[in-house]
Order: sequence, then structure tokens, then C-alpha cells
Amino acid sequence: MTEVTNDNIHLLRRPSPFIGFDTITRPVPVVERELINFPQIIQQVNKNQPYYVYDDDPLRYMSVEGLVSPESRQVQVTHQISTLVQFRVIDYGMEKCELHIEFPANSTTDAGSHSFLIHINRLDSPIPLNTKTLTFATKPRAQVSLAPLRVNPREDTTVYWQQPFDCKWDELLTFELACDQSAEVGDSASDCWLEWWQDRRSATIPPGM
Repeated sequence: MTEVTNDNIHLLRRPSPFIGFDTITRPVPVVERELINFPQIIQQVNKNQPYYVYDDDPLRYMSVEGLVSPESRQVQVTHQISTLVQFRVIDYGMEKCELHIEFPANSTTDAGSHSFLIHINRLDSPIPLNTKTLTFATKPRAQVSLAPLRVNPREDTTVYWQQPFDCKWDELLTFELACDQSAEVGDSASDCWLEWWQDRRSATIPPGM
């Protein structure tokens, strides 16, 4: 018998909890519904420290009840650091997905910076990311760059971006937020800087993904 570890637990079969749902009569026309799906993983990698593993539980603390692990996770993007997020498609029949990104430009960036571009990359990661070993050197390869997102820190506005795409139940969706490396954008490498903390209670309002 093979020992189950964090590295191979994804090999265990994930049976569908929606047994018999395909036989249920559906209303015509279809009633559209939506839900907010939160990233299961939010973690940084650093190209200048390609083998550095970031803490996957940075706000944990010991209380009288025991160890507490708040769900807040940092989103940080600089010319050296990018942030990876991974979602799982979790509900039956809801296979039209949209990735949403929303944040206030002048409070999650360096207000003195010039405008800069953030790239949203779709990564090839059919298995769960291992946050204990995730580094720039081990991160999944990029499949496609979905879109550049221009950010102007000098504008008192909320940056909002969304993109729809097809998805399948139980599919893992992995994305990377990274600075544009082009010398034509901004006056210096320090111009690209984006940061916020996100948890499940604040993801419905900016900043959030």
C-alpha cells in the first residue's frame, strides 16, 4: 500500500457528490445563478530568490484555544515578486466561470508611481499547488497571458477587470499576477508595485480576486 502524503494526495479519486443530478428536470428557460468562489491558495514566488518558499500561513498565532490560522492571505506583485492563486470549480452545473480582480488604485499601489501593467497569466497546473515547496523555480509554466491590466496609482479610482471562460466541475484553475517586464512601461523598475490582504469576508468588496 502506498503511503498518502501531501505530494501524492491528489491521486486519490474525488467522487462526485452530485449523484443523480443529471436526471433532475430543469426549468425552462434556465434560471441563471451565480456564486463567489474563493482562491484556495494565494502565495508568492520571487524570481530573484528562485528557491525561496514563502510562508503559507503568515498570520497564524497561538491563542488560549490553540493555534489560529486566519484565512487572510497577501497578494503582492513587484518586478521581483508575483502572486499565484488557485481555484477549484466546486458546484454542479456552474461551468461558466469568470475571474474578477478589483482593487483601489491609489491605496494598494505606490501613489507616487507612474502607470504600469500587470499581466494575468493562466498556468498549467492540473494538480493542487504544494505550498510547502512552491517557488519561482518550481511554479507551473504559463499557458497563456489572458490580458494586460493597466494600473495608474495617481488616479483615485477602482481598477476592475473580469474575463469569462468555460470550466469543468472539479477543475483546478491557476493564475499568476505578474509585473510587465517591458522597459517602455513606467520610468523605473520600482513603478510596478501592488499589494493587499484578502480573506473570505472581504473578497466581495475591493480589494479582492
